[in-house]
Amino acid sequence: MNAIAESEIDVREAADKSNFAHIPLNKLTISEQNIRRTDRKADLHALTASIKSLGLLQNLSVTRAGNDRYTVVAGGRRLAALKALAKQGVLAKDFPAPCHILDDAAALESSLAENVQRVAADAMDEVEAFATLREQGFDVGAIAQRFGVAHRHVEQRLALASLSPKLKAAYRKGDLALEAARAFCIAPDHARQEAVFKALGKPVTHAANVRAHLTHGRMRASDRLARFVGLDVYEAAGGSLTRDLFLESEIYVDDPALMSRLASEKLEAYREDLLAKGWGWVNVNLGHGRFEGASGQRIQPIRRKPTDDEAAKLAQLEAEIEELENALEGEDGKKLLRGSDFPTNDDEDPRWTDRDRLEADHQALAETLTSWDPQEMALAGVVISVEHDGRLYFAYGLVAKADAAKLAKLRRQREEEIAKRERAVSKPANAEREGHDDITSEGSSPSAMGDEAPWEEPRATLPRALVRDITAIRTTAIRRTLIDAPTTAFAIGVFALLRHATSGHGAPGVSLTARPRWLADHDGLSDERTALFASMPEAESDLLDWCLAQSTDTLMEAFAVIV
Repeated sequence: MNAIAESEIDVREAADKSNFAHIPLNKLTISEQNIRRTDRKADLHALTASIKSLGLLQNLSVTRAGNDRYTVVAGGRRLAALKALAKQGVLAKDFPAPCHILDDAAALESSLAENVQRVAADAMDEVEAFATLREQGFDVGAIAQRFGVAHRHVEQRLALASLSPKLKAAYRKGDLALEAARAFCIAPDHARQEAVFKALGKPVTHAANVRAHLTHGRMRASDRLARFVGLDVYEAAGGSLTRDLFLESEIYVDDPALMSRLASEKLEAYREDLLAKGWGWVNVNLGHGRFEGASGQRIQPIRRKPTDDEAAKLAQLEAEIEELENALEGEDGKKLLRGSDFPTNDDEDPRWTDRDRLEADHQALAETLTSWDPQEMALAGVVISVEHDGRLYFAYGLVAKADAAKLAKLRRQREEEIAKRERAVSKPANAEREGHDDITSEGSSPSAMGDEAPWEEPRATLPRALVRDITAIRTTAIRRTLIDAPTTAFAIGVFALLRHATSGHGAPGVSLTARPRWLADHDGLSDERTALFASMPEAESDLLDWCLAQSTDTLMEAFAVIV
């Protein structure tokens, strides 16, 4: 008789003498009477690690299946863990597993009792067990390996172990929920933990409420200034962070004053650059983009039409930005948050960096198509604000109330200079005219009165009364024609609004003006406005002809943007 046959006889003899036996692992299979049909391998890694470190602490319950084989009615996860270790070579395939042998009548009841009547270990019991191992010299890695759990799980349990003894006692009494206990771990100081616990109503169950009390006075890492400065820059400057071990998104800036100072220093560089470019003032607003001293006026840049190459480049950048925007849309159609819920370099989707770069290139190219009047710039300014995602927003061309009158005076002087030049051009023609009746009441001509004489609108070499009558007839005819041509009238109205919006000067004969009050617009509106102005002719004298040549749809779109 060979050794295997002898061992089988030994197993049977042992089974006859007692209900307990060590049965070779390769003789065991799962029983159909085992009531656990789901999650048989749930958290198997942890159980495997525990058996590997500590051995099998609880026997299996089995019934005879014939042919010297046995089926496991209670202990299916333990059997799966043992076979996994055998597959890894840690245990022999015929490892003698301790088993309690049952008859068929008791099999179902045993399986039910083991799986239903057991109570899982309390979280605080596990916490104290891990703390004891730590005191015995086991580090986090060793504890995690022995129990087959993640390092973070061990760190969380050890954090709970460091809670105030009063809070642990409150947990065992039922005055502190586990989630709330986890929230207390964000502040390791026992005195502060106990003060907050004392101030809250019992039982303490709301983790967010606990966290809010303990982090009062700190700045969230998702704050706009933290996103703008960057946590790496803040930490390099000596700032510290508080991280919640139980919620990865909960990161707090311990020194908000330092973060604000770093933001101010970073913004100061932008402010100095804008002042160097000729702006009269630059307001840096860390909280929002409002400017309380604004007059409601806003100067506008002069825009030129892009070249074919520039237009193609702009279109290419816009297409790439749109492609990235679509890629960053989540499955539910919502935009993915940058860096999960906070701006850390590890969690930042690299596509955000590509998008920012493309937007910066697009803005830089668009800015080359515009220029500002230096004299008007000196009487206007820029407000820099930080958006919720940490990006900067620049509101250009704002006019302070104190400068509104100066700007109006500058524009009047320019209009007078233009009128003076036009008057100078018309004088030679008047001097050569003979037999005209353009005589003053004293009998002198305008050329004899000098430049200080009241100036009338330049006229053709016709009598004043005739010119007046012809002008009245022509005006009446234009009005009548426009009534019958609403599309043309609409084009002229859009022309007047566009001219006022781009140059600040109205259109002669049309009393329509566009004076937008400043506020932080949606990014898309700025893009629409830029695209509109880029499509207009470069020369202001060609604007009316351009408007008259456009379709009604194009005019409607332009009208909508201006309004």
